[in-house]
Amino acid sequence: MLTSSIVQPTRLNDQVFFPGLMTTQDNGDVRIDLSLSPADLRLLLDAVSYRLERWSGGEPHEQENLHTMQTLLQAAILEANFGSTGGR
Repeated sequence: MLTSSIVQPTRLNDQVFFPGLMTTQDNGDVRIDLSLSPADLRLLLDAVSYRLERWSGGEPHEQENLHTMQTLLQAAILEANFGSTGGR
């Protein structure tokens, strides 16, 4: 029998929380840590790339954030495919 490892969200004051995945930084920013397979990373990269390719305008910072996310996803995929090099 397969068991799901998906964490179920919790709602509090119209906000969604993922127990154990979410942290709040000192500056108040909320961060969510995800664990993704290489296939999931590629799927997310495809979605971000699709959005960038069809950029119809809007807030410049949103486009910059998408480019940053695209670069980070590409780096994560390379890391997953080839492993880390150099003793970190």
